Amino acid sequence: MVHSLVRENEYIYETNFKINKMDWSFNKFCENFANAIDEENVNKFDFNTRFEDIDDWDSFAIMSTIAMLDLEYGIIVSGEEISKMHTLGQLFEFIKLRNE
Repeated sequence: MVHSLVRENEYIYETNFKINKMDWSFNKFCENFANAIDEENVNKFDFNTRFEDIDDWDSFAIMSTIAMLDLEYGIIVSGEEISKMHTLGQLFEFIKLRNE
């Protein structure tokens, strides 16, 4: 039984089983990340972008990133887990592994 059906690139929930129909490209991840931290220029991010080099990287940006990962990818990540990562690429690979 399908509980809810939503557009392509989002979730389809069927009982307790999640069928993933999301765009797992790094470019889409960067768009989502930029939106989460209220950055207009998504092109400034790449796989090697270090969090410490992002001007507005602070506790609010971390909380916004955590919320984005939950809403966009259905993945719960703690601030402590994010603090152990240094680049966007590391975070991207981490959430991909969490999804498997």
